[in-house]
Amino acid sequence: GQLNWRAHHSSILVRNKIHCWGGNQKDVPLVHDGDDKRKVTSTVDVFELSTFKWERKSTTSNPPAGVFSYACTSIKDSALYFGGSCKPLDCFHNNLYKLNTLTLNWNEIISTTTDNIPMRKYG
Repeated sequence: GQLNWRAHHSSILVRNKIHCWGGNQKDVPLVHDGDDKRKVTSTVDVFELSTFKWERKSTTSNPPAGVFSYACTSIKDSALYFGGSCKPLDCFHNNLYKLNTLTLNWNEIISTTTDNIPMRKYG
């Protein structure tokens, strides 16, 4: 398959696969949260380096709401996503999420109610 256009996203390498999630895409609705948004954000695009092919895969549990301009990194078989903003772009998040790249299950590690994390901001 072919990866569709997107902007303000990140991609990470985990075990010879590039995982691409979130970002500004054609189908992301202009809302903070909702079923239509979760339908789009409950997928991750995976590029298999051995075959040079993209594959869209469904995830389980609730993905982060901050789908733009977040920070991400990988640790072992997990992808960690911190912060980000959502449409409208003046909505910022401090959540830390983990995506298990083997099971494709989301897990919120730190929620926005935690006081001892960096200030929500863009940039």
